[in-house]
Amino acid sequence: MNEQIDHVAWRAFETSTIARAIERFARPLRTAAKESRLIGLARPWLTAGVAQPGVVVVAAVLTHIVLMVAMARPVSWQWLILPSIALAAGAVLIAARRRAPQE
Repeated sequence: MNEQIDHVAWRAFETSTIARAIERFARPLRTAAKESRLIGLARPWLTAGVAQPGVVVVAAVLTHIVLMVAMARPVSWQWLILPSIALAAGAVLIAARRRAPQE
């Protein structure tokens, strides 16, 4: 019974204006992603498992800091406490991953 209800609900969503708008917006993005050289270069890196949790955390922290610095307003040093803690956690994850026995 639930599968039938889910199917009916999904069919109603597929025929809705919102779904058509999402599809119209997503189609050029999918095409651009398939043809993108940058995504083509990143795909083997991501599929090889290089995007480890520690690397992702460090990248997120660095992105956060760059965006904070890019704002025209200077921020106080307290805004760097949590990113510093997250950066340390990411470094620990990377170090632990490197020291772990390889399978």
